[in-house]
Amino acid sequence: MTGWRVGCVVGNPSAIKALKTVKDNIDNGFMRGIQFAAAAALDNMESLVPPINAVYKRRRDMVAAALAEAGWPVEVPKATIYIWAPVPEKYNGSSAAFAEDLLEKAGVVITPGRGYGVTGDGFYRISLTYPDDVIQEALDRIRSIAGK
Repeated sequence: MTGWRVGCVVGNPSAIKALKTVKDNIDNGFMRGIQFAAAAALDNMESLVPPINAVYKRRRDMVAAALAEAGWPVEVPKATIYIWAPVPEKYNGSSAAFAEDLLEKAGVVITPGRGYGVTGDGFYRISLTYPDDVIQEALDRIRSIAGK
């Protein structure tokens, strides 16, 4: 359910009423199937979460090691489905230039940090939600152009 936003709110009744007024005017909830999937995930989280965490940890470590090997070391996050890393120095902090270079030279898509606001420039994001073989292929391509 990566990318699906599911949540609830509890608290002061007048604050919740105000939130409901805003929410009703910007969206209309989410599909019942997603609600049922979220409920099932919550009911089974003790058995679901550890293996999922292991997958993301493995992918995180794989990406962090490859980026370090490419000369672009990153701070390894403790819990996430993304790597958020500084743009290599030769790009002068331009996440767009770095993303464009990777796309043109390696055929790899990363998300430029600038898309998350002005303070995001200078950083890029790599998703860990793809299968291991897809991530490995992207990392092999990145290593092939690193330093060039």
